Amino acid sequence: MIMVYHYHDGMVSVFRSRFNSGGGWGAGFRLLMEALICTEENRLSIRDIRNTRQKTAIREAFSGADRPLSPEEVLRSAQQHHPGVGIATVYRNIQTLVEEGWLQPVEVPGDATRYELAGKKHHHHFQCNECGKLYDLEGCAAQSRPKLPRGFRASGHEFYVYGTCAACIPAK
Repeated sequence: MIMVYHYHDGMVSVFRSRFNSGGGWGAGFRLLMEALICTEENRLSIRDIRNTRQKTAIREAFSGADRPLSPEEVLRSAQQHHPGVGIATVYRNIQTLVEEGWLQPVEVPGDATRYELAGKKHHHHFQCNECGKLYDLEGCAAQSRPKLPRGFRASGHEFYVYGTCAACIPAK
């Protein structure tokens, strides 16, 4: 069985066909070749075709969060709008969104990578020791320049603050 995705005038067509089992080329091969010869402006990659409700739910999870999210947090949020989203779909879409420049990874020392919307100004992060959530801190707290050893040249820095977020502090 072959499946061919073909895009033309805003419509995606899916063709399914079998090769001729008698050894000939058959209609399936002809159909495949016709779809592959379509003009460049009408060609649509599988990634573009997969701009689905699931991917929209994943994008909305990041847009509505206003903080870096783990894939598990994205899954919980996306499943509220689209219960069919699975963790493999989340990881695949995060990878695609990073490649497209829509998301950027946030490396957390000793913890799993989080992801946030790309294009933000330079900032740092606060991680809650209780719930593990990561929050953005505006600006740069590390304004002073540390004295580097002779011959060293800094290319960047990381600054993390750890503690307890407002939601995890018990009410008194």
